[in-house]
Amino acid sequence: MIPCDSGFSTFGISYGSVLSVERKKHPATEKPSSQAEPTEAVPPCRTAIVEIRADQFLQDNEMALKDELRAVFVLYLSQLYFYLDKYFPEDEVEPIKWVRDPFNPQIPQYFNNEEAEQLIDVSGNSALKVKLQSQSLLKFWCKTGDEYPMISKRALHVVIPFATSYLCEADFSAAAVIKSKYRAKINLEKEMCVAISKITPRFQELCKEKQARPSH
Repeated sequence: MIPCDSGFSTFGISYGSVLSVERKKHPATEKPSSQAEPTEAVPPCRTAIVEIRADQFLQDNEMALKDELRAVFVLYLSQLYFYLDKYFPEDEVEPIKWVRDPFNPQIPQYFNNEEAEQLIDVSGNSALKVKLQSQSLLKFWCKTGDEYPMISKRALHVVIPFATSYLCEADFSAAAVIKSKYRAKINLEKEMCVAISKITPRFQELCKEKQARPSH
C-alpha cells in the first residue's frame, strides 16, 4: 500500500520527534528485545524497507543512533507498516484516493455523471490546488462544498468517519436512569432532550413566569 520511496511521514508519526525522546529504562519493567515480538510475523521485505528509510533518515540528518535503540524503532515501525497495510488494504484504499489527491484522479466507477463532472472541474482548478497545499484536507473539502456539493459530501464521508459510539451510549445511559420500573410508561422524548442537552436551563426565569398560588 505504501510506496518504497515515501518518507516516514507516511506512517503518520515524526521519526525525528521519536528520536529526540530519551526513553528511561527500569530493570523491573524493561523487557528484553527478544520478547518484543509482534503478534503476527512481519514480512522481511517490510522490515528491510523500514531499515533502509531509517538509515537514510539518520544519514540525511547527520544523526548517530545505538544499534539497540535503532532495532527498537525498526521493530515498531515495521509493525505499524504491517498493520496499516493489513487494516487498510490497497483494494479498499484505491477507490477513495481521489479524496487525498483530487488533482490527479481516476474517476471512481461508483460516481454518477454529475459527480464525475465536478471531480474533473476540481482537478483542473489551479486555485484550488494552491489552497489544498496551504490547508488541511478537511478544511479544503468543507470550503469546496458550496461550489462542488456532491463530491464534497462524498469526500467528507471519508474524511470524517463515525469514529465513536460515545454519544449513543450516553443517550442510552440517560434513558435507563429516567425510565425506571417506577416510571415505565413515561414518554422519554422531552425528558431526553433536557437530559442530553448541553444548554443550561434558566430555572430562575422559568420560575418567574409561573406562580405557585395564583391570586383570587
